[in-house]
Amino acid sequence: MKHRTYDHINGVWHDKTMEYYEEMGFFADDIEWCVMEKIHGSNFAFYLTEKDILFATRGEFITGDKQFCNHLRMTEDIKHKIAHIWEDLWESGVDLRELIIYGEIFGGNYQHPDVEKIRGVKRVQKGVQYHPDIKFYAFDIWMKMGDSEGFFLDYDLAVDLFETNDIFYAEMLNRGTFAQLRHYPDKFQTLIPEYFDLPPIDGNVCEGFVFKPVIDLTTEGGDRVILKAKNQEALDKMRARKPRQEKNQKGIVELSHDIRLVIDSLTPYITETRLRNVLSKHVEFVKKDFNIIYKEFREEVFQDFEEANNDLTMFEDSEIKIINKEEIWRPIFLKEVI
Repeated sequence: MKHRTYDHINGVWHDKTMEYYEEMGFFADDIEWCVMEKIHGSNFAFYLTEKDILFATRGEFITGDKQFCNHLRMTEDIKHKIAHIWEDLWESGVDLRELIIYGEIFGGNYQHPDVEKIRGVKRVQKGVQYHPDIKFYAFDIWMKMGDSEGFFLDYDLAVDLFETNDIFYAEMLNRGTFAQLRHYPDKFQTLIPEYFDLPPIDGNVCEGFVFKPVIDLTTEGGDRVILKAKNQEALDKMRARKPRQEKNQKGIVELSHDIRLVIDSLTPYITETRLRNVLSKHVEFVKKDFNIIYKEFREEVFQDFEEANNDLTMFEDSEIKIINKEEIWRPIFLKEVI
């Protein structure tokens, strides 16, 4: 079975995506959308065939005795429920060949005096607190029938399967036209702990939302129509660092005004949170992976930077190399990786 990376989700702040969706009619009044809480965890998936159930991160299958965010604490309890989804579809007459349940692995931290800590469990991510143990938050089902291309199930069909098999999933907060949902109030306590009957934690604000059509849609290029939004408090750009000037043997290097502006603008994107997100895509990290991690981290920063309408095409390759070598990248790597 081939690994299939979950689709990249553009943010509502990405003007080019929003303009394209508008032009294609995805925001029309006759297209129903839904909004769900975006959880701050790490992408995780169950891959099923008639004979096997495999576990995977966003970037690879988890093989052998490798561990990923204590995933075995969660998978042992849920994999039989996941298997029932396959059985339900097969018994309904679906010529099922492959099935993927996408979601987030999350939890491992809940700082409340009335909630007992679980020894030996490490949190999946810093920030929003959801549960003291490791849990799974399902949000999509992809399936392949016969010799056809695979596709995502529409939201309501996926929900029926999740609920029938008692799988925790991304519950709809509201539905309507995109215009009705776009400015859904984004600053409220995360709803996840309530599902597990945990007492609330003051200031435990949700990370943001995911918006998608109730009936699954794709673009002309085959990309999925889906968007994300983050509330201002959750944006890791708030944790900006001041850039430092690069030095050589002759002293401080004088950078051009345009490059300095880019570096100043890039700095808010170079955060511990973003680096941890990149690290979370790897089952294990060893020193020999440093260059791979460094490259992926830079690519993710530049991708989000350009999505926010920042154009880097005006710079020569030699100038991009200067930006890549700037010391703004180093403090976080020294702290989190080295």
